Amino acid sequence: AGSASVVNLASRADRRRWVEASCATALRELGVEVRLVDACSPEDVRISGEGGGGGDGSSAWRPFAGWALGAAQLERLCDAWEAMGMPRPADAELRTYHGRAVSAREVACAASHRRAWEGGLATGHDYVLFLEDDASVAGASGEVPSAADNRRGWARAWGTLQRQASLLAARGVAWDLLYLGRHRLACDSAAEGEALVVPGFSSCAHAYALSRRGMRRLLELPLQSAAMPVDELLPALYAPHPRADVAAWAREALRGTDPFAAFAARDDLVHQLESLSDDGKGNWPGLPSWAQLARSDIRPDLPPPTQPPPDRHRRRAPEPSSLPAAFAPNWPAADAAAGLRAA
Repeated sequence: AGSASVVNLASRADRRRWVEASCATALRELGVEVRLVDACSPEDVRISGEGGGGGDGSSAWRPFAGWALGAAQLERLCDAWEAMGMPRPADAELRTYHGRAVSAREVACAASHRRAWEGGLATGHDYVLFLEDDASVAGASGEVPSAADNRRGWARAWGTLQRQASLLAARGVAWDLLYLGRHRLACDSAAEGEALVVPGFSSCAHAYALSRRGMRRLLELPLQSAAMPVDELLPALYAPHPRADVAAWAREALRGTDPFAAFAARDDLVHQLESLSDDGKGNWPGLPSWAQLARSDIRPDLPPPTQPPPDRHRRRAPEPSSLPAAFAPNWPAADAAAGLRAA
């Protein structure tokens, strides 16, 4: 009933070989159809106001207008984060990601995910697991998984998705988005006795599943005229966004329909190599670099790559004990969770 798509730049042969030797091989051994989706580079996407590009065969992409916030707006954004029960981010961190325009790499990333959604919907499967090419079942300690642990990790991740999708379908619960890995920034709502929770505002898009309905709804959004980081887009569709302009865009883009029905694995099953690292480049004790990953027994030797710094922040918030009433989610998934708890 499901399949998997992995987004990868063709120019990053090192990451493609990592994907093939880790998640693609393990998932195919489980009988899962795995497709590699050629990601867009900034040169492939024609961005409004820029010449060249357009390799994706589409019209120009326009970055989200007004993404770069001024000092007063950044201060209000900090206040909004705190009001929503999330840790107050450092001023420098907010300026790095919200005090500048959406970058060409972020626009290309959005175009890449959209390409993957189109391909996923075309498969006809009930749901598709979307992975970025640095997804791993390496634990939070950053240790390189053995071949056996790698297979077990992906079997657990896929099995959880498969079982929970079947359970939701059996109970008549329509869903759009299901995270297998993320960064929790606001508190979740528990669905007791289940492997799922209703996520609060969360970051990262390295491992998430979409139902057919979810793929259709994403493809109907006017993302091409307001391109933003996918990390910001997904949570804006199911939870209050601390940026008022993004929240307003999401409400308008949903055209009066319900917010996305989102779920998440209670425990992260898939991690992101960059976000596990100390420096955002895949370097941390036990798994120091992409080059050293080559010495793992789950993939062949790879040439040392040049790893660019990530465009998005990778902060994990402590779990708040409760969400202020003013920001309590009133989403379809929250109602579904109540039904799961009562069942």
